[in-house]
Formats: sequence, structure tokens, C-alpha cells
Amino acid sequence: MRKYLLIYCLFVSLSIFAQNVEKPQRSPEDIAQRQTAMLKQDLDLTDEQVEQVYVINLKYAQLGRPQNQEQADERIKQKLSDLKAILTEQQYESFLRKMTAMKRMPQGRRIEGQRVETEKRFEAHDSVSIK
Repeated sequence: MRKYLLIYCLFVSLSIFAQNVEKPQRSPEDIAQRQTAMLKQDLDLTDEQVEQVYVINLKYAQLGRPQNQEQADERIKQKLSDLKAILTEQQYESFLRKMTAMKRMPQGRRIEGQRVETEKRFEAHDSVSIK
């Protein structure tokens, strides 16, 4: 009986330890650069637009996570307004279509798909010069 209890305790402690593994935190600069690189590829941004989009992405990445849904919605509206001022009409419409398509995906698949897409995009544009 002691043997089974010891095995059970070992199993529980290992599973608890495995759950406590933290993901490395990305800096706001890294987040902004990744978002900018994806938009550059998806929307065929000019060099001037890349710089302006990076500034916007950095601004919102530095704000951190919103505290509630209302705050998140307000930030999205503000960011869309900022991006609309920079993008052409065609680029903005393309951006909105992609955002809408991502919202329609189930949450679990979206996260997994985003990672795969992001990795592919960064392999193609590994070094995007922002400044």
C-alpha cells in the first residue's frame, strides 16, 4: 500500500511541476515587430507605412492586457482608427477581411493556426528592418 501511495504522490508532484512551466514573456518591442512584419507581408506595406505601423503596434503593445472587455473593445477601435489613417483603402479592407476571418475560427484552432502562420511568415521575413 505504501508503494502505491508513494507512486501516487510522485505522479501528482510531477504533474503539478509540469503545469507550472511559464512561457517566456515577450517584450512590447518584440510584439510590435512581429505584428508589423505580419502586416507588412499581408498588406504589402511601403517602408514609410512599416515605420508608422510599428509605432502604432508598439504603442498598443506597451499598454499591456486590457482589464475588461470594454477596455479591449475601446483599444481595438482606437487602433483600427490609427491604422486606417495610415493604410490605403484597399489595404484597410484587406486587413478587416483577415481580422473577420480570424474571429470566425474556433478559439483553439485559431491559436494553433496563428502560430503556424506566424512561423511561416517569419521564416520568409526573418529580418524586417523597422528603423
